[in-house]
Amino acid sequence: MNKKILNISNFLSFSRFIILIPAIYFLTKESGIILFDAYGLHLSFNRAISMLFMLMLYLTDLADGYFARKYNQITEFGKIIDPLADKVCVGAIVLSLVQQGDLPAWYVGVVIGRDLLILSAGAYLSTRIKFVLPSNKIGKYTVTSIAIVIAFAMFKAKGFIMDILITASLAMIFLSLYVYGKRFFEHLKNVNLRT
Repeated sequence: MNKKILNISNFLSFSRFIILIPAIYFLTKESGIILFDAYGLHLSFNRAISMLFMLMLYLTDLADGYFARKYNQITEFGKIIDPLADKVCVGAIVLSLVQQGDLPAWYVGVVIGRDLLILSAGAYLSTRIKFVLPSNKIGKYTVTSIAIVIAFAMFKAKGFIMDILITASLAMIFLSLYVYGKRFFEHLKNVNLRT
């Protein structure tokens, strides 16, 4: 495992904190210019700009993992900064959507609660046994399901379609919690067996 902190993968992970700023700015600043208003969906110019920044967030998330694996740039720092960037970005966006009235607060509570549990468990393992749980595919799929809910919320979608998307996202959230929890307790058990 490469110990170097300054590499392209970690730079891409860190860049998400910077890209988040204009994403939130355009999300919360309404525009009088309407680009789309049909089929129960509504998109303003500023929301479209915000969505472009969110797409950049998603693409940098994919790219950092790709470069880390391809060029052996996996670091302990990267294992922390990548999921932290995911959680900060998702948390800031969903809180902004609640503030705008486009997502239910209880759903956002579940999303943020999941992230806090995973971060807390990761911090505990990191300090207790010097091990960082890396991101996994279920976690990435969960973030994708949340991103789909966010995308429809960006279009101010309501009703049946949002109910279906939120339900599917909740299923992924609870599945990811189960998988992270199982991995967490397996690592603790292995440490306890060795001591």
